[in-house]
Amino acid sequence: MNLFPFIPLSIAALFAFKLILIYVLAVSYGHVKPVFPYISDAGATHPEAAFFSILLYLEGFL
Repeated sequence: MNLFPFIPLSIAALFAFKLILIYVLAVSYGHVKPVFPYISDAGATHPEAAFFSILLYLEGFL
């Protein structure tokens, strides 16, 4: 079975998961306001910054 067609799909799914996870964490900890936060603001403090970095490295590996 050829797995190469699933690589772009997995990268897109991981990107969407990363954005949703960081947004939920940042709002739940009160680091950003729930209405239209910038991703750079949401990923600037811990623990969101750690998840952002880990998932970004994983996307780069794929």
